[in-house]
Amino acid sequence: MALIDEAMAYAAGAVGWKGVTAEVSTRFRRPVPLETKLKLVGRVVWERRNVVGVEAEILGMDGTVLASGEGKFVGKARIEPGTLGRA
Repeated sequence: MALIDEAMAYAAGAVGWKGVTAEVSTRFRRPVPLETKLKLVGRVVWERRNVVGVEAEILGMDGTVLASGEGKFVGKARIEPGTLGRA
């Protein structure tokens, strides 16, 4: 669930929001193998004022969806789009 939350946070940051998770739901679709590479995909699906609707998926390297989630982020500050996580 932490990876889903992190992917959604980066998606919100990609459109210029730094904030906090207000709501998240996760659906586990297949077992996630240990010690293997995974692909994380996050996307913004809507924005209203300072609330951002986001989705994320954890994928195996073959593209199989292992887990998915959706949630809402509350933006606390605007940032330069795409700069979240940069040192």
